[in-house]
Amino acid sequence: MRPLFFALSLLWSQAAHDQAGPADSVLAAANRAIAGGRPWRATRLLAPLTRGAPSPAVRLTAARAAALWEGWESVERLLEGEPWLDQLEGGEGRALLGRAMVERGRAGAASIQGSRAVALASNSDARGERLVTLARALDRLDLLDSAAAMYLAAAVELPQLKDWLVLRAAGV
Repeated sequence: MRPLFFALSLLWSQAAHDQAGPADSVLAAANRAIAGGRPWRATRLLAPLTRGAPSPAVRLTAARAAALWEGWESVERLLEGEPWLDQLEGGEGRALLGRAMVERGRAGAASIQGSRAVALASNSDARGERLVTLARALDRLDLLDSAAAMYLAAAVELPQLKDWLVLRAAGV
């Protein structure tokens, strides 16, 4: 799923470059670092902008970078409780928050975030990734039939991972 994430990050980089704002050049540089496979560099670039009251674009880009180096605590700190999670980038912030919660053992909260993120997905790749996150949360909650159903739904959305997802569904 990382190559897909990098491709989406590259698209975000181009969109961020076209927007105007005081932190525009830092955001653009951070997005280039993410697209170039250097998420830690992006995190370092954005660190000064994340202090205080950063914009949603800064928070989302910083969370995207942190997710790539598995900084799940940072992702939660940046995104939890933000009112705009459903409004930017097809709910990508909500999806990142759900993934962070799964990784940090907060399966109940992750299932709520994951369900919302699936509903907001704008394409099959995003929906498939979000279904996998939701399935993982349901699996950890011991809701095995529901987890299996989500893995199978993800297999439809992510045909390149179908074999693994069907096997995972059978495993739960």
